[in-house]
Amino acid sequence: MEQLRNLLTTSEFCAISSWNDYVDNLDWIWAMMCALHCENSEHLFEVFRYVGHCVVQRSGIVFDLPVSKEFPFGTLVCEWHGRFGICGAFDSEIVDFCQKMRSDACALMHHASVNPFWGIIGVPRAGWMRVIPELRDKSGESVAQHSFKTACYAGCLCPDAFVDAFLMGLVHDQAEAVVGDLTPAEVGDHREKLRLECDAYQKMLENVDLPGKVSEWLWHSFEACMTGETNAAHCLHLADKIDMALQAWTYERRFHVDLQEFWDSAGEVIFNSEFGMRNSEFGMRN
Repeated sequence: MEQLRNLLTTSEFCAISSWNDYVDNLDWIWAMMCALHCENSEHLFEVFRYVGHCVVQRSGIVFDLPVSKEFPFGTLVCEWHGRFGICGAFDSEIVDFCQKMRSDACALMHHASVNPFWGIIGVPRAGWMRVIPELRDKSGESVAQHSFKTACYAGCLCPDAFVDAFLMGLVHDQAEAVVGDLTPAEVGDHREKLRLECDAYQKMLENVDLPGKVSEWLWHSFEACMTGETNAAHCLHLADKIDMALQAWTYERRFHVDLQEFWDSAGEVIFNSEFGMRNSEFGMRN
């Protein structure tokens, strides 16, 4: 969809587009560790913002371009700058906690892929491998990388429920550690895909050593993603497609391939669907 391609190459969007290359599996584990071990839920807003801010800072991307919310996806870009790009002061308690969680995440990385709860770090995004032969050695984007990016986009699209949307992004594909990244060709009935993933996630939570309240919180977040009934879930669905478009743009430039089917799939939600129109308040124009 040419309209979407043109949008992603504008100067207003370039910082987010460029950031796509710098996210790794550790970022998803780090954010999940923070979510699981933060004892004060009121701190999660700043915790998630700090994690995203650190990843952006690591990329070296500079945010110095004023953006109007009238620009398509203006709220996403403005919130992105405000949440992750601006160098603001973080409470020392937040910084110390996050750095401790990062240290624990680094230690976990060595054996995380053998535990289904963390297993999406070893699950490649199947759609890209299907059309790009160079990625069949599993060197491409993982489900964990996609999930972290989607969490950041979802949180920015839903500033009034930033934490809920961010957590949904982290967990929305976590069941794929068990069922795999099922493509539409493999599971023709979308309802069957949802059933498989819900069953897998329930069993995953039953077999991981987490406090009951944490397991319940994760399950409610995952279930909300599947039902899509909340505003945060709507934003997650949109964020998922935004990441698809950004990754398509990245891979087209890197491998000189035509990924029109992915642009079409993303554009159908972003611009043309009932859902896209429902989010007109986010500064998007059809």
